[in-house]
Amino acid sequence: MALLSGIDSTVVVCGHTHIPRTVRLSTGQMVINTGSVGYPAYEDDLPNIHSMQTYSPHANYAIISCVETEQAVRWQTEHIQIPYDYEAAVQLASQNGREDWAFALRTGRVL
Repeated sequence: MALLSGIDSTVVVCGHTHIPRTVRLSTGQMVINTGSVGYPAYEDDLPNIHSMQTYSPHANYAIISCVETEQAVRWQTEHIQIPYDYEAAVQLASQNGREDWAFALRTGRVL
């Protein structure tokens, strides 16, 4: 909520966690993370040591729609998961010596 201070947009799209999710806040705002198209898990040490995992190798995206009725305008989110040839990406990561990436691409988890 603190990060949205001063932002009056009804719909806020964000990323970085790679985890598809829609949250409706008490302010009436909707915060949407569309997910990850090609890197479903990672570890990082900034700003703190953390890891994010989707537990799936598939690509994710979201469709955000505005639905108008006589009573109100509503936003809705449809999260979509698409299987793709992630093994090709796994092979490329392995060829480049990135077994950590290969594992993440194949499983949606970190080593």
